[in-house]
Order: sequence, then C-alpha cells, then structure tokens
Amino acid sequence: MKAIGPWGKWVILAGAIVAALAEILGDMLSASRVVLPMAEAHELPSWLGKIHQRSRTPRRAVIGLGLLSASAALIFDLRPLIEVGGSFMLVWYFITHYAALNSPVRKRHYPAIFSWYGIMGCIGLTIAMPRVAVLVAVGTLTILTLARLVLHRMHPQWRSA
Repeated sequence: MKAIGPWGKWVILAGAIVAALAEILGDMLSASRVVLPMAEAHELPSWLGKIHQRSRTPRRAVIGLGLLSASAALIFDLRPLIEVGGSFMLVWYFITHYAALNSPVRKRHYPAIFSWYGIMGCIGLTIAMPRVAVLVAVGTLTILTLARLVLHRMHPQWRSA
C-alpha cells in the first residue's frame, strides 16, 4: 500500500476493468466475423450474416452475440466453463496454425516455424489442461460435427463450396 499510495489500488482496478472490457470486445468482434460464413452456409440463421451497408460491419452478429453472452452471464455461473473454453480456444489456435501451414508460401506473413511453434504449444497446453475440460470440449466438438454432417446430408443445398 505504501508503494502505490491510497489511490493506487483504484488505478490498478480501473486498468484491470479496461483490459477485461478490451478483451471481451476483441473476442466478440472476431467471433462476429466467424458468424458471417456460418450464416452463409446456413449453419446459423441467415439474418445474422448481413453486413450493415454504412458501417460495413456485421452489426446483427455483434448485437446477437452480445445479447447471448450477457444473458448467459446473468443467468448461469460460467466459471466452471473457463477451462472448457480454454480447450476450445486451443483447438481454434491449432486449426489456425495448421491452416497457415497449408496456405501458399507467397501468401504467408511469417515463416512456417512460427506455425509449428504454435502447434507444438497448443499440443503442450492441451496435455497440461484438466482432462475433464479436454474431454468435454472433444465430446462437444464431436457431437456438433456429427450434427453438422447429418444436417448437410438432409439439406444438400446447404453444402458450402
């Protein structure tokens, strides 16, 4: 307390709140860009995939994700899902690094060693994660993948190119 003074804890708290809000906003904005191709592929309602003409942003997706996130946070205790969410993020990062390795060399922004480093990091962190969280994430992804396959077989017009 002596080092930061009586107002120091409030400055640190304000910084933590701003950092948390920036992280949430960044996640929501990137997730809204994932909603666009999913809506175009009929995996989500098509109205979520509309781009606002003036701002050129997926406004409906941002609002929908914001309402869904806020509702879930108000209704449920989401703390038990933190580790499962981490497992999902590791899958996302793994796929991103793998996709970077498969992109043409002339389109890569960084050398392949960075993608290999990321892949190895994802594998190492997955091994270090609680087994239950990893199993729940794998089970959920398996169920959702199977559901997607069944729905695309039932509705061939939904298949993306």
